[in-house]
Amino acid sequence: MYLYEVYYNPNAKVHQVILSRHGFSIKAAIFSFLWAGYHGMWYILISGILINSIIIFGIDNPIMLTLGQITLVTISIFFGIFASDILTFHLNIKGYQLYDIVYANSKIDGEYKFYKKLLRKYTKQN
Repeated sequence: MYLYEVYYNPNAKVHQVILSRHGFSIKAAIFSFLWAGYHGMWYILISGILINSIIIFGIDNPIMLTLGQITLVTISIFFGIFASDILTFHLNIKGYQLYDIVYANSKIDGEYKFYKKLLRKYTKQN
């Protein structure tokens, strides 16, 4: 079971919620800068493109190539470990707020449990 944090934007519709899974993210580790672009963190994507460009065009000798590869592996590991924290920080900047915490086997199961809990809460009030 995984821990998911449910974020919502109070200025948006209720169905616009985002689940953020805690723990190591293999997707963020492999596709670090593309993962950031997928989640709308364009400043990280652009900085990643700049870092990769500097490394690719700065390959004049084997030492620079090795340092560049070490840098990219380090960035990938960093993204894998801190992906949920980076996403949480980005969502807070965009105005999202933490609404609930859900334990589930998958993201779909987490959304189901969240909406089931939300429906139960609103049917008890009425």
